[in-house]
Amino acid sequence: MRSPSEKMLGGKVEIEQALIDTPEFQQLKEVIENTLWHNNERVYDHALFVLKNLKQIIEEVPETVQVKLKEKTGERSRQELLSIATILHDISKTECIVTNENGTTSCPDHEETGAGKAVEILKRFGLSEAELDYISEIIRSHALTDAIFTPDNKISEEAHKELKNRFLNSIYIELMLLTFADAMSEYTVVSNPEEYALKMDFYRREVKSL
Repeated sequence: MRSPSEKMLGGKVEIEQALIDTPEFQQLKEVIENTLWHNNERVYDHALFVLKNLKQIIEEVPETVQVKLKEKTGERSRQELLSIATILHDISKTECIVTNENGTTSCPDHEETGAGKAVEILKRFGLSEAELDYISEIIRSHALTDAIFTPDNKISEEAHKELKNRFLNSIYIELMLLTFADAMSEYTVVSNPEEYALKMDFYRREVKSL
């Protein structure tokens, strides 16, 4: 049986809070990551932190980007769809998390698995096929930006160019904004300050040029 928030979603009910209230998202409180990027952090807290960062970033992007984010796919704007994708971008870590012998964790294939899981959750909220496809593509692709940053803390211009050419006419803006917000949330600010600074510098420059 659908919750009241799900039943009312055809109106102007706030979808973000409705998604946060879902059992699937609440389960992320029990998923703890321990990596260079997450210091014994609940996935639940991380997702909300990324969403907060995203909203802050969007307030500061150039007006041309804000105009693009108001464009609609289905009944919702690109910004609305990006916020939904941000909330759900790590949703499958409940199923994908692996604890290694040394106590660290990893979440293999959580992007692809998460794209499918997000669609199943969002079907309860009456999103259109176009909206579902848009959101799932963002979630499926959000880790591809990792290839831009090399292990020796440099920028791979080739990887960046490849990513930009692939998504420029679809979700490139969304990927840059989501992964900027995600990088802002990383524990690398402590564990690898050089990497953190590299990412912050890259994203600030890239967002200004969108």
